[in-house]
Amino acid sequence: EEAERIAKETRAAMQEQVARRTQLAEDKIAQAEQQAVADVRAAAVDVATRASERLIADRLQGDEGQAYMGRAVNEVATKLQ
Repeated sequence: EEAERIAKETRAAMQEQVARRTQLAEDKIAQAEQQAVADVRAAAVDVATRASERLIADRLQGDEGQAYMGRAVNEVATKLQ
């Protein structure tokens, strides 16, 4: 009887340990997935920012750029009034 009780307790303890380790592994996987999503979003924002910088820089060259800036300044001034 003592041996059976010890065996049952051992099995129960092992099952609990497996369940804890499984949960830890699942938590780590979920955390890694969230970090991967955050990394992809950050990379997308970085790419979009660089593309925007390039487009703005291209538009602000020469007379056309000056006219664009003038319109933008006027628009901001109008909205601030």
